[in-house]
Amino acid sequence: MKVDRILFCLGISICLICSTYGQENGVNFVKGLTWSEIKVKASRENKYIFLDCFATWCGPCKLMDKNVYGNDSLSKLNDSFIFVKVQMDTSEKDNHDTQLWYNDASAIREKYHVNSFPTFLIFSPRGDIVHADIGYKDVPDLLALCENAMNPDRQYYVLLNQYISGEKQYRSMQYLANTADQLGNKELAYAIAKDYIDHDLIFLNDHSIFTTENIAFLSKFTLSSKDKGFQLFFKKGRIIDSVINLPHYSNGFVDYIISKENIYPEVSAAFKAGNKEPDWVSLTKNISEKYGKERADRNIIKAKIRWFGSAGNTIEYTKTCTAYLLKYSNEMDDVEINEQAWAIFLYSKNEDELKTALGKMKEVIGSRPINSSQIDAETDTYANLLYKLGLSGEAIAMEHKAIELGKAAGMGERKDFLENLEKMKKGIPTWPDKN
Repeated sequence: MKVDRILFCLGISICLICSTYGQENGVNFVKGLTWSEIKVKASRENKYIFLDCFATWCGPCKLMDKNVYGNDSLSKLNDSFIFVKVQMDTSEKDNHDTQLWYNDASAIREKYHVNSFPTFLIFSPRGDIVHADIGYKDVPDLLALCENAMNPDRQYYVLLNQYISGEKQYRSMQYLANTADQLGNKELAYAIAKDYIDHDLIFLNDHSIFTTENIAFLSKFTLSSKDKGFQLFFKKGRIIDSVINLPHYSNGFVDYIISKENIYPEVSAAFKAGNKEPDWVSLTKNISEKYGKERADRNIIKAKIRWFGSAGNTIEYTKTCTAYLLKYSNEMDDVEINEQAWAIFLYSKNEDELKTALGKMKEVIGSRPINSSQIDAETDTYANLLYKLGLSGEAIAMEHKAIELGKAAGMGERKDFLENLEKMKKGIPTWPDKN
């Protein structure tokens, strides 16, 4: 009996020793063992288990195999982790070892909601799930992932179990909500975030609340006007905009929620009623009572632009775009001004509207802070407005400039700009024939 036991144990030891493969450097993946045997090995060696859940068609998975796992700086992870690749799909080419994992792979996928690839599941030496992550990781990311997986203060499943059991650690709840969101559990993420915001974050002083990290968190998890984060954007937007250095960000955020709750339902109902125009007066009154007339007017005019554009009413569409530019251009960035000006160029026959758009685009390309990746497109818009107003010489010169700016920005010679230039030289309209 003792001899048999010794031989049995020796057989397992040999199996475990001979089951490692991978690059000479970097991560060593174990193969040839079942899930049960992997857990036995982890327990005996007191190592974490790192499951790389992949699919044969997954591009990022293949890139990690090629560019990441063989990196020398990852070799030290083998001292703390047993790495295992688990194929989550099946194919006719699957070898015997892969087929042996079919049932376990299916069970793991269902239990831990593996729906993205690659997904990384990390288990303690006792076989308990402690952490998870998804998506392509470069070498620093993978090192950070493994570091978090061994840190009780960063282990997602450990923190989640503590939270579910009623042990709330507010200092870790932002991280917990963000991780749940990243893993695709949106409802859980929102519930944790709301709990954290409502019972901890909003009670901090302004200096502690309004950090770049907290503002990003509030933006992600403020979904309605009932959320307490909404009032922070509504009442203290200037502080938020100053911290993140984005003028008018809070206005845009608040306007989006107001429109989503008060305007979109009415517009949708109007479309379903046979394109019956919404009652703008009533909508303006309702929003004014809740949020003030200035905010109501801004949201209604943006809604009208969307409505008339979708309805194909080009006269009212460009008229409203022009009114929007005249009243609110100081609150827009260069990209939004360009969008409105381009719409006016495409569809307006009104000289005053075209001149308004031209003047705003002149400000954009002349003196306003601009998005360097958009300057060529904005110059193209300016050139086309000049051309439609009959200023062909200036238009051709500006179109040449737009082409050169595109090349300087690494875009090459844009085909649409070249086509516009040729049309300008030939006196052919660069706007739609029917407008």
